[in-house]
Amino acid sequence: MESKISLNPVTISQCNFEESLEIALKAGFGGIGLRFNLIKEYLTSGHTLKEAKGLLEKTELTTTEMGFLSGWMFHNGIPLAGKRERTGEKDSQLIEEMEFLFHVAKELGSPPITALVELNEAGPFDKAVNDFAWLCDQAEKYGLRIMLEFSGNAPQINRLKYAWELIKKSERNNAGILLDSFLMFLNDLYLEDLDELPLNRIFGVHISDAMAKPKKELNMLKDRLIPGKGIIPLKSFVKKIKEKGYIGFYTIEIFNEEYNKKDPFDVALEALQAVEKLLTG
Repeated sequence: MESKISLNPVTISQCNFEESLEIALKAGFGGIGLRFNLIKEYLTSGHTLKEAKGLLEKTELTTTEMGFLSGWMFHNGIPLAGKRERTGEKDSQLIEEMEFLFHVAKELGSPPITALVELNEAGPFDKAVNDFAWLCDQAEKYGLRIMLEFSGNAPQINRLKYAWELIKKSERNNAGILLDSFLMFLNDLYLEDLDELPLNRIFGVHISDAMAKPKKELNMLKDRLIPGKGIIPLKSFVKKIKEKGYIGFYTIEIFNEEYNKKDPFDVALEALQAVEKLLTG
């Protein structure tokens, strides 16, 4: 039976694109998340997209996501591809980069594209809806889906019910939700919000634990842990998602600098075994 657990390469960020595929396969994962920066590095080192596709096909890993787009809210939907801050680029440059990300995703299995909500800025909700709709329309040209990633530390879209409201108002059928245990925990899990979310709009699940710190002190890019080693009630999180009827992939995404100093295979295998235990417990 194919594993329904996927590895996001940030968990083993000391590895390049090829190495992350090898480790995911060796450890026993069924899926792999794509990171735009890793694929660009692979391509600029002299490889081709055809070669990348061949590597993936050889492993038979399912591509479960393409990460990531940010900065699109309150910027007319025009996103940053694989980065978090604008550095003076023209809109035309950003659109070109977005379109290249879409092209790569389409060639590598057409997984949903992660679109992170705005973490530092607030604005009119209707403007955010229009910006999201525009982004979904651009992805639709490539036959792709947009997976909205909300976060508990965001000024506006900081719980599931607000993310679902944005999607509903966008009226885009290729729009769905990414449920990230760590990011949801930064506010409160609010698992009751899942009651109103249609099952077919859950495009993915990210799973990781959190260090024992006050929520306001948790750093989303440093303080994640292998499931079972932290303070997030992950059993309740998984139980609610299962009760919803979700049978898709659970992707391990762990930002942790200490893990990145260890043997990447050991980290990946320990994380996989932890999630297997969580899903079967």
